[in-house]
Formats: sequence, structure tokens, C-alpha cells
Amino acid sequence: EEVFDGPIVANMPKPGKIKKEEAIAELDATMMTLSNGMKVIYKKTNFKEDEIRFSAVSYGGISALPQDDPITLQALPELISIGGVGDFSAIDLPKVLAGKKVSVRPSISTYSESIGGMSTPKDLETMMQLIHLYFTSPRADKEAFQSYIERSRGMLENAELDPMVRFTDSLTSVMYGNHPLRMRMKAADLDKIDYEKAMEYYKDRFADPNNFTFYFVGNIDENQFKPLVEQYLASLKKNKRKENWKDINLGIPEKDNICHFTNQMQNPKTTIYMIINGKMDYNYRNELYMDALGDLMDIYYTRTIREEEGGTYGVGVMGQVMDKPKDAYLFLIAFDTNDEIYKKLMGKVYDGLNDIAQNGPAAEDLNKVIENFHKKRAEQLEENYFWMNALKRYNEDGINIEAEHDGIVKSINPQTLADFTKEIIKGWKKEIVQLPER
Repeated sequence: EEVFDGPIVANMPKPGKIKKEEAIAELDATMMTLSNGMKVIYKKTNFKEDEIRFSAVSYGGISALPQDDPITLQALPELISIGGVGDFSAIDLPKVLAGKKVSVRPSISTYSESIGGMSTPKDLETMMQLIHLYFTSPRADKEAFQSYIERSRGMLENAELDPMVRFTDSLTSVMYGNHPLRMRMKAADLDKIDYEKAMEYYKDRFADPNNFTFYFVGNIDENQFKPLVEQYLASLKKNKRKENWKDINLGIPEKDNICHFTNQMQNPKTTIYMIINGKMDYNYRNELYMDALGDLMDIYYTRTIREEEGGTYGVGVMGQVMDKPKDAYLFLIAFDTNDEIYKKLMGKVYDGLNDIAQNGPAAEDLNKVIENFHKKRAEQLEENYFWMNALKRYNEDGINIEAEHDGIVKSINPQTLADFTKEIIKGWKKEIVQLPER
């Protein structure tokens, strides 16, 4: 195959300027304000000689678009890059990048539009060129769209035959009601997707670079980096629109909801999702306490439900603290079992949380959790991805996840974790249980 050796950006943009630089001393980083209003925050590291990572975010996302075509909005995240970018199709782009270690991918989610990727220092300019193109030259490809439709049709038709589809539909209904953006897409819906409208939505979401903040972390040579920032980022045309995400009623309902039902299946099993949700301040302390409780209950349920009862191969536990559409938490316990003992095991789930709330965790279990926290943190401090997230959290939320971590972990003890668990179990209970039809 021919190797592409032409310019990725055919018409080189007129460079903009770095208007202001200021140090973020707490994280040994620098924030630059560009002439088009864009913010760029970067941190030099030496963990990996051949890695520079970046992410960029602006708030709005699907929530800021017209809500009258939910099918197209649902498909939007997958549609925006199937056509490639600039002059290059999605098939040609890897050929253009042959021999380079670089990846860039735009995305649109419920509340934000973002772009992220990585490169080596040698391929940094190629990465910056791709970023520029994803802002200025999104590429529509009707053939790629038709191919996407046909692939999706086959997958969705097969999905209808899976008994777990009904479980997924029930879970979605309990969590989001019948919100059109969360309804499962069916094969017949594919014909309602408006590809042209989707690409217009993409252009709209990336039309205001001044609302984006970029975060770069890695082996950055400032003498190389800053001219590329001016050439490919500061040159993006400013749009004076200022916006933010909107509440489009996708919060988890603040009420109990018990949904038990039977379903025909060839291989009978009982699938259980138990969810507790409620109000909780979005802060780093609550996030770490939620992680600790999730890890602790994982140990607890492995011992009681899997080993002592022999009731399941494993119990999945996940806790999350969220800030959109409002500060809240979600605690999920999920497992498969059989219909003869499922009620007993569900009782064990609640018993476990009540036990921690009343008596605190066993010292041995808590020591394991804390030890794992320290081990994981030591690894994270040597990862560019961690520092990219640290910059974002500091800039957006004023949270220094590097400096605050050890003090919060030190505060975790049987009593503080018991008190935290008491708050969790006050929340609204949701059960989605699928039983085999007999």
C-alpha cells in the first residue's frame, strides 16, 4: 500500500497567540489562556519518555441540543467519527497515520463534548493537526453511515432474541422511567436516524473552542509545544456563545421501586440488581468513602454470599458519587443466583450493609481496603492519566486529589465508615429481579 506523505492539514491556519500564562503551583502545572479564549493546562512529567496524553472538555453535550429527535441524539456519539476527518475516510486515516503512534477521538455525551488522545513527543504535531481537523473539518460519509446502519441492524435484531434484553429494559425503566434518551434502540429505529442532522449537531457542539479547556500531560518540550498550541489551537475561530449543560430530567428517581418478574429462558437463572440512591454532596471525601465501602462490601459479600452460602459465582458492587444533574449517589449490588434462594441472598445483602452501619467493618477487612488504597495510589502517581484527571478536578471543582487523598484515607476508620454507611442505607431502594419462568 502507498504511504501517505502529504500534509494532514492542507491549508495551514494562521497562528493565534498565547495571551496569558500562570502557574498552578499546587500541581506543578501551567495554565495558558489563548487569544480565542481557549484554556490550555499542561504538566510536564517523566514517567514515560514516549507519551503525551491530552483531554479537552466543554459542557453542553446532548443536553444543550434540541430534544425533538431522541433517536438521532442517541446515535450521535457513534456517528460523529464514522466518516473520518478532513480529507480522510475512517478507512484511509490509519494508512495516513502508518508509522506514527498517535490517536485522537472526539466524543459527545449527555452533558459534555470532549476530545482526547495521545501521542509520542515525535508525533505531537500530528496529534495537534488531528485535533484542529476534528474542530474544523468533520467528514460525513454516507457509505460509512449505511455500513453502520447494516451492522447495527444485525446486532439489534440478535439482541431481541436475548432474554437479558427484557431485564435491561426493566432496569432502564426503573432508573430513568421512559425517558426517550434512555429507551433501548430497536432495529426499526435505525431508519429514523438523520445522519445530516447528526453531523450538524456535531459541528454545533465543536463550534465554540473558547468554551473548551485542554489538559496535556507527559514528556512535553515547551519549546516544541507552545508554537503548536498557537498554530493549531489558538487559530481556531472564536464563537462568542457561552453555554453550559442543561437538566433534561435524567436524574435517578427519588423513590423506591421494586420490580420482580419472570421470563422464559433456555438456561434458567435469577438475575438481581439492587440499587440504593439518594442525595449526597459531590466532593472528594465522599468519593473515597464510597470507593472504600464498595471495596469493603465486595470482600463481605464474597465471604458471606459466595463462600458461606455458595449462592453465586460472584457479587458485583459499585458505588458512585455524581454531580449531574444534581449532587447524588448510587450504590449497586448485582449477582446471578437461582430462584430457590434468591430471597435469602437479597436479605444477606441488606444484612451486610446494616451490619457495617451498626457495628463497623471487621478490622481485617478494613486493613485490606486501606492497604489497597495506598498501593493503588502509589501506582497512580506514576501515571500521566492520573495527573490529567488531577488537573481537571482542580480546575473544575477546586479539588486537589493529590494533596487531599492521604488525609481522607487516614480518616477512614470503623466508626467513620459506619456513619457513612448509615447515610447510604437511608436512600431509596430499587430492586430489579428477573426469575426464570417455570
